[in-house]
Amino acid sequence: MNAILEMLKNPSVQMSHEEIKEAFALLRFRSDQFSRLAARNFKLDQIVEFDARDQHWVGKVKKVNQKTISVLTSSPQVMNWNVSPNLCRAV
Repeated sequence: MNAILEMLKNPSVQMSHEEIKEAFALLRFRSDQFSRLAARNFKLDQIVEFDARDQHWVGKVKKVNQKTISVLTSSPQVMNWNVSPNLCRAV
């Protein structure tokens, strides 16, 4: 996979617009797969933590969606968040 990324970074490699769109779609698909797998590790009312807006947040899982986790934070303030499960850690 690193070879593919290096190839995409190289401006001298000639790719058509369609090839770039196809590569992007494949990467997006893989990213979505990782998010879905990570979301399965979280349960309702589980305490989680994540970092966003240059702060550390702690909250409770309210809903597990396919690609995001809905979290009601209690620290540093009460807010609702939709967070990628790849960014959450169980406390």
